[in-house]
This record gives sequence, C-alpha cells and structure tokens, in this order.
Amino acid sequence: MIDRGGRAPGAFVDRLRLSLSLRAGGRAFELTAGSIERVALDHWAYGFEAEIAFAVPAEFEIEGLFEAFVGDDPLELSLSVASCVLDGTGVEAVPIVVSGPALERAVREAAAPGVAGRPVSDRRYRARFADPAAALWRRHRPIELFADASMREVFERHKAPGVALDYAMPRLDERHPLLCVAAGLDGPASFYDFVAWFLDREGAVLEFGAGAYRVAAEKRRPASEAAPIARADVARLEIVAPEPARHAGRVLNADAGAARALAVDNALAADGVRADALVRTPLAARVERRKGAEAARLRPPRHGLEIDFARLPARLDAPGAFVALGEGFGGALDAAGATYRVTRLRLEAGPADVGEGAEPDDPTKAYAASLSLSLEHAADPTPRLPPYAPPRYPVLVEGKIVSESGGDDERTWAFLPGDEGPQYAVDVPLWGKRVPAPFVPSGGPGHWFFPGYKGQRVLVELGFDRASIRRALDWAAGARAPAEGRGDRLVLGRRGVDGTAIEHAYRDGKPALAARRAFGDDRGALEVREGVVFLEVNEDPTASTIEPRYDVSPAVSAAKERLGGEVRAAVDELNGAFERASGEAQAELDAALGELDAAVGEAQAGLRGALGRVEGELGELSSGLASATQPAADALAAAKAALRAALE
Repeated sequence: MIDRGGRAPGAFVDRLRLSLSLRAGGRAFELTAGSIERVALDHWAYGFEAEIAFAVPAEFEIEGLFEAFVGDDPLELSLSVASCVLDGTGVEAVPIVVSGPALERAVREAAAPGVAGRPVSDRRYRARFADPAAALWRRHRPIELFADASMREVFERHKAPGVALDYAMPRLDERHPLLCVAAGLDGPASFYDFVAWFLDREGAVLEFGAGAYRVAAEKRRPASEAAPIARADVARLEIVAPEPARHAGRVLNADAGAARALAVDNALAADGVRADALVRTPLAARVERRKGAEAARLRPPRHGLEIDFARLPARLDAPGAFVALGEGFGGALDAAGATYRVTRLRLEAGPADVGEGAEPDDPTKAYAASLSLSLEHAADPTPRLPPYAPPRYPVLVEGKIVSESGGDDERTWAFLPGDEGPQYAVDVPLWGKRVPAPFVPSGGPGHWFFPGYKGQRVLVELGFDRASIRRALDWAAGARAPAEGRGDRLVLGRRGVDGTAIEHAYRDGKPALAARRAFGDDRGALEVREGVVFLEVNEDPTASTIEPRYDVSPAVSAAKERLGGEVRAAVDELNGAFERASGEAQAELDAALGELDAAVGEAQAGLRGALGRVEGELGELSSGLASATQPAADALAAAKAALRAALE
C-alpha cells in the first residue's frame, strides 16, 4: 500500500481527479484532490482495499471533521478516482468509485512553532478501508445452526450493512436438513472465510462491482464489444501462462453398501499422479455431484496478461470490465484479438515534484503515480476468490433425543426414514432447532441394541451439513446403582413401573444378582445370592394398573419424514440434472470458444504470413523496377548536363 516514509513509487507523473466522502456520526464531509496527498487502491474481482492520506491546514479546517474522524462512531469512506486525459474534450471520464467501512484511522497533528500556546497548524489524516463484506464479515464470527434451510437463507441471515447480494446460483436455494456456520470457534476463520470456503467447495465465483456482490455458478460473459487498451499508454506487457493441474482425480465412496471409485479424467495429468476425494453416502446422486465439482477444478486455465502503464489512460477499467489490446499493438502479438477480463487493478499516487501548488478545493492535481492491471482470458474458468482459513468442524453441542410416542417420563425410542438411512431426531436447545442424526450404534458394538431414548442428553457433533451423536451424557432414571453396593445396574423398558431392571451388587461383600419386572401392579422378581435362588410373581395392590395401548405417533412422523425425504430427493435429482446439463453446456461453450480463438489465431497467423509474403514480393518488384529504370535516369541526367553546358 502507501509508502508512509516517502512518496508512492511513481512510474509517471499525471493528473488525477479525486474526491473523498466521509460519513460518521450522522455527518458527511467532502474533500477533493487539492487536499488528498496520497492514495493507494488494490481492487480485485471480489472486493478492494484502499488507503488514503489527506491534509487539512488550520486556515481551511472543516468544522467537526476531527471530532467525527477520531470518534467512536463507524466511519464510512467513499473514494472516486478518474483520469483527466479527456478534460477539455467534452467527454466525461467515468470514475472508479469504491465505498466501505474504515479498517484503520489515524491523525497526525503539527503545532505552529514560535506561537504562544503552540496551536495546531495543520492535521494530516490517514485511513484504510475495504469493501463492506471484507470489512464487516472478517469481524463477524458467528456459530449458528440452521434446520431445513438453504444457503441463501444463511447469507441473508448474516448479511451485513452495505452488503448487497445478487444470486445466480441455483444450488443456493437447495434445502438441507441442517446447516452449521462454524466461524466463532477458536481459530482464524471468520464469516468471510466461511463464505469463501463454501464458494470454493462448490466451485462458485464471487464478483464485486457497483457496490454489490454476485454469487454465481459461472463468471459473467462479455455482453458487448471489449474496450481497447491503447498501445501508447502501456509501458510493459507480460503474458502469464498459469500451470494447469498435473493430476487426475478420483471420488471414493466409503459407504459399505454403495462403495465405488469414480475416475475424474484430466488429459494434462502426469502419469500416476492423482488426488482422491473421499465421501461416505449411499446416495449415488451426491457422489456424481462431487465428481462434477472435482472435474470443474481440473479445467485448464487460460493465459492472462499483466500490464504496467506508462501514463494514465483515458479510461480506468475496474475488475469485471472486458478489454482487448488496441490496434497499436500490431497483429503479431499472441494476445492480439482476444478478449480479457480485468481481475485486479493496482493504483498508487503520491506527491509529485512538479513545482505547482494546489488549493484544498481543486478537483484535480498532479501525482507521481503507478497503475497496473491483471487480466484473465474471458473464457478462463478459474474462480477468483479471496484467500481464506477453512472453518473448523465439528462443532460439539448438547442435544436431547426426540421420540413422538409415550409420555414425557417414558424412555421410548424411535427412528425416522432419511435420505441416507434411518435417523434420530435431536433437539438442540441452544438454537431451538431439531436436526437429524444417523440411527446407528453410538460408542458400542452392533450386537448391543440400546438406542437413544426420549429426552436423553447426548453430545452432538455438527458438521457443515450433517450431524452425528458422539455419546450419551447422562444415565437413565433409575439406572444409577447405589454407591454402597458398588454394583452395576441395567434398566430396560420405558420406565420403572413399565420395564425390567437387572442389578449385580455386593451384599455383605458377596455378589448377588437380581432381576425385577414391573407392569403396573403386575410384578415379578428373580434373585440369586449365596445359597439362595428366589423367584416371585405377584400383584402389588398399592400400584396402579396399566392398560396396553398402541401409539400411532411414530408411524405418522415416519410418514411425514418419508414424504419430505421423497420431495427433497426429487428436488436434488432435478437440481443435479440441471447442473449436469448446465455444466455440459458450459463445457461445450468453453470448448467452442477455445476452438474459435484457435481458429482466429490461425487465421491471423496465416494473414500475417500472407501479408509478409506480399510485402516481400512488393519489395522485390520495387527493387527490380529501380534497377531497370536506373540507366534511363542516368542518360537523362547526362543529357541535362550537356544541354546546360551548351547554353553556358
């Protein structure tokens, strides 16, 4: 950014039209180039970061600026940058405007020397700011659970002030049984990192422009003719050829009932080099989707350009703009004739030693400046995302298992049908959400069938879009054996008056085994201790009678969940079909564009060769004609000389 120890590293001196707006505490302030000393702007396809320094002498002090600048209210800055090349032509230059919250601010005060009380002679302000998502989402670190939600709802729920989102990605509307945002755990990941991680995971793009963010499955395509870059404006042009992926891929499904390995081909891969991706799901559609995502990552990038400017061009191109090399570059350049997308703009401007002064209200001023652009081929499929730290999973929280049958005090259990097999329903009280978890043995061998029961406290592992039960956190009512017996107890059934308890304990230091069954007033007991085997069946007149009943609640819940699962599966299949068709169409379009570019390049090369041959033949003809006419010219010159001599 700005070199605070001196002026910006200027490659040229030129005039800039600058304006700066500051808003804080309900007040707004405006400054122009005459007050702005330095500016640095680094603008990417997904956002920007800028730094600006300006001075306000005491005689031009703006009322309230200092108090607002150093106060605790949020500071919003908006910078407008334009070239002055078109001044006086009647054509207005379109500025680049960037706006966002302050990340850092400072003021340096200078005291007037030799003046009583040493009043402030001037103040120099400095501020660094960024696009709203980068500035606010990097400070936003939520941990939140969503149930039966889409990623669009997650984005909208956490949309920060000034963050306008435009969605062009059908998968964002796909509903998930659960989604977990893990941006507040110990670690570097913020919500901004979470968003970038998710988009990278899905092979999506994030494009920033005109104060809004576009979340999309594919980049924007040129809608009009690319704007030319003038040769006279360019100091250096470099072709950047990114290295393509040199590995193939495989998607491995570790599910025992649907295990398979799907190859992801890459014609540019080195022999024997591959990257495996591991999934575990019985759903073939999810495996195919992962294969499509991995195949998209292996699409080869196209060449790009790095351009350093020798002077300010008439037009400043922000990231997202489509440009092409102008005619002044000539047709021999490999990059000639292609359309490029701007992915990064870097501008630095500092004091210029040109001997001219500027008043604080001057809209333009001469600066020592440097300007460079990074360009990618318009057909380059590579997503441009901010660097990020992956969020940390799993998130460990407590939950309670849900069963629709029985009373509140009954240890009933139930499972519901799910896309990937039977599942528990688990309430997570922290967020008031109910999420599914696999109905599988938890912490014990499979030949012990002890499912989690209604109301049981469990430790739940939350991943990004799935949950699992790690272990139980409490004992069932009546299961804990008294301390004095130092025994073990196993309780079976719904509750004490409707179940069985088996206990092994020590009585007088000797082991004893007891099994007791109860169903209301109907009781049975079996005890085995030293020298005694005791069996008893009786009715307890003090206990209430229990009538057997059939509860249809689990069947109703299962039917509802099954219907919901079928709907989700149909939507997933429809989305998958759409994405496959869209991906195939996009691949065919990219291939067609590549073939078209190659054909244009071959045609241009052939035309350049033909022009070269024609120029050579014309040169030979011109040389032959000169040789043939030379004797006549010599004779004519001799005759003229003789006539001149005779006349003299």
